Amino acid sequence: MSTQKFKGYNNLNRNNYNYTFVIPNGYEINVIEGGSEWKEKQFKYTDSSILYINNEKGVPTINYENIMSDTLSIKESFLSNASQDILTISGIDSQGKYWKNIKYKEINIGYLNVTEDKLKEFDEILSSLK
Repeated sequence: MSTQKFKGYNNLNRNNYNYTFVIPNGYEINVIEGGSEWKEKQFKYTDSSILYINNEKGVPTINYENIMSDTLSIKESFLSNASQDILTISGIDSQGKYWKNIKYKEINIGYLNVTEDKLKEFDEILSSLK
């Protein structure tokens, strides 16, 4: 297990934020940045499951197709951007794998391509966010 950190700055509240969460080893990290506007860290595992955290204000890039495939999720996602609410959106993709996105204050944390036997483990990762 390793502890990962995600740091950023909230322009609206004018404060720095720092989140940590604990994840299993065995991943490859990809970092995607949209200039100084947003950043996403992706933790890719050999079984194709992906854990991510970002500060994207819209729909998270990596889970975009899953979220956009559900019209209720689209509505909730846009509504949550106007508030500081916690919003959890989840489902099963066309391949029968699980996905989830949690919008928490200024960040999104979630996963996709998760098999049913690893669902509990990935949910525990999301709940380790501090």
